[in-house]
Amino acid sequence: MYYYNKYCATFILVLIVFSGCYNKQTEKIEINRFEQEFFSSEKSDLKKIIKKYPFLFPINFDNSVWESYLADSTRISTFKKTNSVFNNMDEIQEQISISFNLIESTFPYFKKPKVITLNSQDEYKNRIIYADSLLLISLDQYLGSDYYPSIPSYISNNMTKKYVTNDISQKISEKLVPPPSDRSLLAEMIYHGKVIFLTNLFTP
Repeated sequence: MYYYNKYCATFILVLIVFSGCYNKQTEKIEINRFEQEFFSSEKSDLKKIIKKYPFLFPINFDNSVWESYLADSTRISTFKKTNSVFNNMDEIQEQISISFNLIESTFPYFKKPKVITLNSQDEYKNRIIYADSLLLISLDQYLGSDYYPSIPSYISNNMTKKYVTNDISQKISEKLVPPPSDRSLLAEMIYHGKVIFLTNLFTP
């Protein structure tokens, strides 16, 4: 009975907080389109871009590596596809803004990270990277299920535009929920249950 009352009280509190959040005016976040800046640039612009986004350019790589990216046909093709799918980010910007507002109202210590989109051509598991002050979104991992024939359908079905905000909410929730106190199956189940609960609440 104690645990029932405890969780009921928590649920009611969350409902009150969220009802208040939806009544507040949402402050729109800025989305920095790194992939557009990079692939629309000339070699002479690279120094300026590297200065603006130093965390995206490992210092052990020579500038010639990044110059080669600008001429890489595969990367250019991926960028064009990304630009086509994400030619308008208004809806996603609105969804992320609402999500951040909900998180901030529930967890006051949460600081809205700088949001940057890019084409990482990395593994699908790394399509969202959240590191406190930065949120990196690999748009090339959300180009539609048909774009990834080599990836199992149960995974590629989620690699579409509509899952961007959900994945962001999940990644942030994973950081907000304390890790399991032990490696038992029960502890893992409770942890992931909390993450799923928060993800659903934070996804508009």
